[in-house]
Amino acid sequence: MFKIVLDYSYLHALLCENDKNHEIANVITSYFQKDYTLYIPFNIFCNVMRLCEEESVDVKREIHYYLDKYTRIQMFTRSKYPYDDIDKYITADVGLTFDDFITLGFMKQKGIRTIVSFNQAFDKVNGINRVYDLDEYNPHRLNFFKYE
Repeated sequence: MFKIVLDYSYLHALLCENDKNHEIANVITSYFQKDYTLYIPFNIFCNVMRLCEEESVDVKREIHYYLDKYTRIQMFTRSKYPYDDIDKYITADVGLTFDDFITLGFMKQKGIRTIVSFNQAFDKVNGINRVYDLDEYNPHRLNFFKYE
């Protein structure tokens, strides 16, 4: 089983046709396999649902249905909340948002090293592999940025 976290930048691109990464987000989605377990941290899920605030009830229901059906939406318990990652956010200057640091804490807690994101700032994080495109030499494989 291969675990992957879905970032807000990817979900935004997938849901918004006017996003510059909409087309590649759709292509990436088609390459997810049955043995992949897709996770959405609860903070990212909240942001996606906020994105839908102006949409109809039917659209909100449909988005919630698909996210709930095909991903694991999970949140921290208070005892496991990544306070040390919040301190990293306060002192870091790597271009990541507060939500990004919460996501990194979630990944650390779950032992997940792969994220689907169009945010290049994740490339600066040691131990994180970012999926952002298809492999240029093998268009049937996802392309990962691997931190060296």
